[in-house]
Amino acid sequence: MIERFIKLRHSIKKSLIDIKLDNIWVEKNISVLNEILELLKPIETAIEALSRRDTNILKSELHNPLIVAFNHLTYFTIHTSHPCASITYTKTSMKICYLRFYGYNKLTILIHRLKPPVDKMVFPNENTLKIIVAEVVKVCTLKSISLDNDFVQFYMKLVSLNPDNGRHFSKKSPQDELESFIDKCAEKISDEKYPSVLMMKMQFHFEIHYDSLENLVTKNQNSIDKRTQPLVNEIVQARPSTKEESEKLLRRISIYLVLKSGLGNPGNIQVLREGTAALNSIFNIDDLRAFVEQRNTEKEKQLSELLSVVSGIRIFNKDCGKGGESIPELIVNLSEAAEATSLALSHCLIRIMERVNLLTTAIDTYIAINPDTRNIDIIIPKSKNVDRDAYNVLCKILSVYRQYEILVRKLISDMEYVQASNKEICNSFTTQLNDLHTLVRYRTAIPTDQVFPYFVQLWYHWRKMQNNMFLISAMNNVMWNLDTAHEKMEVPHSIIDSLLDGRRIVSDAERIQRTEDNKIEHTFGKCQIVFLNENISDDFIYQYLGFCSLCLCTGALIPANPNMGLCKWGGKYYAFCVPEHGKQFGLNPNRYVKETLEYARNNVEMINFLQIYDEVYAVRQMPTLTIKHQESVKTEDKGVQTELHPIPTYIDKNYIWNIWDYKKKICQMANLVNCKTHSTQTHISASKVENSCQTNTVSVKVTEKNI
Repeated sequence: MIERFIKLRHSIKKSLIDIKLDNIWVEKNISVLNEILELLKPIETAIEALSRRDTNILKSELHNPLIVAFNHLTYFTIHTSHPCASITYTKTSMKICYLRFYGYNKLTILIHRLKPPVDKMVFPNENTLKIIVAEVVKVCTLKSISLDNDFVQFYMKLVSLNPDNGRHFSKKSPQDELESFIDKCAEKISDEKYPSVLMMKMQFHFEIHYDSLENLVTKNQNSIDKRTQPLVNEIVQARPSTKEESEKLLRRISIYLVLKSGLGNPGNIQVLREGTAALNSIFNIDDLRAFVEQRNTEKEKQLSELLSVVSGIRIFNKDCGKGGESIPELIVNLSEAAEATSLALSHCLIRIMERVNLLTTAIDTYIAINPDTRNIDIIIPKSKNVDRDAYNVLCKILSVYRQYEILVRKLISDMEYVQASNKEICNSFTTQLNDLHTLVRYRTAIPTDQVFPYFVQLWYHWRKMQNNMFLISAMNNVMWNLDTAHEKMEVPHSIIDSLLDGRRIVSDAERIQRTEDNKIEHTFGKCQIVFLNENISDDFIYQYLGFCSLCLCTGALIPANPNMGLCKWGGKYYAFCVPEHGKQFGLNPNRYVKETLEYARNNVEMINFLQIYDEVYAVRQMPTLTIKHQESVKTEDKGVQTELHPIPTYIDKNYIWNIWDYKKKICQMANLVNCKTHSTQTHISASKVENSCQTNTVSVKVTEKNI
């Protein structure tokens, strides 16, 4: 039906135009139908072959191609969410279920093979996940290894996306298999030197302890509010009835304002005196009585106003040289901290890029496309003495450094924003102070409605500088933890030297410059080739962070060159390191995208790194995404002529050349083994009598002779 519709699409479109319904015609649907038709062809072929009378369904080898084709259709349906794809998927499932000549048992076997049992594919709920996480932590504890429960849960959620592991999260999973799975996970996650575990710890630490700058500041403010909330509750619930109780409440308010402002320690008597004096200058006993009579929400609002004014007064007094005990020189400290942190991050990035360039140069020349199978293979000469496992370890180490690079670049970007913000805030703060000095100069009394806004603005800018100081501290903590984690990793320098073989180390910029003049052709494959200066929005995002989409099938993170062109497929942009990879990807993009997803769910640290969690989650119930094409074995008939008698001096008279003679001889020898010896009495031998003969023994004679 779909094929017929595509053939008649021009006539249908013309008819719709004639009846003025051309607005319901969407060209995008035709491309979707073409994709569906290509996915249905292998399913149709397999079903027709299975439906023949002479086909043995139970022993047929057509099940695997049918499984792969059906999985491809499932993935396409989930990925596109198009109504045509959903309807086709439903109809195809019904067609498979009603195959001709299928009995009940045969149908059950086929459905079992096409769709694995639900209990093996269920994404774990929170309770099941917590139980398995607790068991993994328990196993590690018995080995004297301490692990964070949140980190183990973070790891196990990603592990469960692989169907081979997801079945262990089912209640019907056998106990022995579950225990083996838990032991395996505990062994892997407890290896602190394993690159995959280190990469996961980097991701987890950064996700937990770092966020956008606004969110970090908000979390810090919420933390301060939470710690001071008990004191706020005491203040708003207080009902002083005597003068002593009123003075005690004023002291509590002073302590709260000092704590909340961060301008010193209220345990210091001098700091508390300055805070109390600033409070008494704007808030007396009569104001306290009015404060007590207010509702709790109004009290909290007034406390916030008092915080701004009192803190601004203390900051101004410090600038005037009157007090300011324990108030830091925040402008100077902020400038020094920002400069030191920026320098440390720059040095850290330089060290990272040295390792990244070294590892990338070592592995990039051994990736090749198999011309027969179109598989992405790793071809390492035997003279290098490096096996595939060692090469894979290098790829994982490179992934760790690339993850480290991305996180440090994020910190550097945020640090640049904080430095620019510091300059702006410090200039505004200085201007505000100068304006306030000008306002109060030569004046003994000033109306509150004129001076209070200046104090509030002073506190506003001071709080911004405090927030920036907190952000710099958070960046330093994250940088230190990341550096501590990556130092535990061991780098096999001997393998790197063997793969480099004296070649010069190439940086990412030099690698891109080498392919600057190369372009991907426009006339191949299913992808649309676009260039950075043509038909592309400025806010687009490279798929896989701009790494070569073909090299990722092997786990190698080779930076791509977007200047040679991008392959647009499925609304996403894929970049490549050489034009040949782009051409190969365009011939079958669906295959190589699924190979990348297959690699990612087998190496879970790559899921968050490549930012493809949603894609991997969508295929978590598909046990097989791709099947590697096997290279065909080439055979050839050849004849060999030999001499009749290679050794002239020896001629074997019993020589035979016919294989059937050998078989005959083998049969004779086999029969001879089974033969038995028999004795037989005949008439001729019966008349004969045994004869005996007597002989004399020879005697020894001795002769004596005279000399």
